[in-house]
Amino acid sequence: MIAAYLIFGQRVRVSTIDSFEGELLHQELSIYPRINDENISLELNYAANSAARTVTSRNPSINALHEDGFSFTIGVVTISYFFSDNNIYRIDFSIRDSSQLLSWINKLLNIQFTNHKEAIGQWFHEFVMVPIGFLKPDNSLLHASAVKSKNGAILFGGTGGVGKTSLEMELCKNYGCSFITDDIAFLTGDGKIHPNLAYPKIYGYNIKENPTVRKQILHHKGFINKLLFKLHSLRGNQFVRRRIRPDEFYGKLEKQPCRVSFYLILSKENIQNLCIDPLEPSRAITLSQQVIFNEYQSFINHIVWHEYNSLLLEKEPKITRHSIVNENLKVLEKSLSKVSVFIVRIPLELSPSQELFKKQMIDCLMTNEVI
Repeated sequence: MIAAYLIFGQRVRVSTIDSFEGELLHQELSIYPRINDENISLELNYAANSAARTVTSRNPSINALHEDGFSFTIGVVTISYFFSDNNIYRIDFSIRDSSQLLSWINKLLNIQFTNHKEAIGQWFHEFVMVPIGFLKPDNSLLHASAVKSKNGAILFGGTGGVGKTSLEMELCKNYGCSFITDDIAFLTGDGKIHPNLAYPKIYGYNIKENPTVRKQILHHKGFINKLLFKLHSLRGNQFVRRRIRPDEFYGKLEKQPCRVSFYLILSKENIQNLCIDPLEPSRAITLSQQVIFNEYQSFINHIVWHEYNSLLLEKEPKITRHSIVNENLKVLEKSLSKVSVFIVRIPLELSPSQELFKKQMIDCLMTNEVI
């Protein structure tokens, strides 16, 4: 199947082999605007046979250099990049096959009750599409959730488990905000954010004290699915999650770029009361780069190996870690220059699942006219 979509400002043609997971990918991508198949800026091919490309260098074994690009493997996903005049124009990707027995075992053990191919939408966004923010000029990435209120787009940054998704859920479900992204914010140099409509990952701790949302998450799920959710949660609510289509979960979502008005970095600290302080954009950028490059450390490592393979053969790398970091910094400096930036300091014992956390955060946002 072949279809074209507008994703992160790119006119993307997505081709998939006839398969269950190929159909599943197009179902997940149907949430993005469909476009005509003209003036395509990026071609994405699932299960394309990139193995036929000549390998000029392979160091280490999971990273290969080709005349027109490079390829690498992360977990069960293999990704190949094609460049023309150092501009990326095509990406091929595939998911490693496994036996039915192994696939079922993987599904039972997986925290979101999916096997590798059922998670194709997640792999597509995390390993294929989101890294475009590192490879295309005038783009940058933040580890943040985002919603749009009457005052513009609000970004919630920070490390995992600090409350980004919990705030996104609270604002979209109870305060009239529309969904933009759950995990990775795709920013441009003109201060806008592109919607990242990857399915939100809702963890056990996000719904621990919200039976209504829990029921919505598990609605239409089978007995085994519900049983595994309960069993995995016994290990801890951070060890169980489900993905859900954002328009069905939230109702309202954005499909066009939005102007960013606020960026709040959430931090768990040894304090008594939740508080909010203004933050210099330069400090916010430094903190944000630490987080996003840690989140995408595996991808960045493969860029370094691409440099290594290129230098071994005295070739110019298509992309370098240095160029990625510098471009990310340059775009963040431009995009956050007119944004109100804050740090929200949250007591260590205040869990994002608690109603008290949500109440104090909403009061904080209203007091500072964020919503």
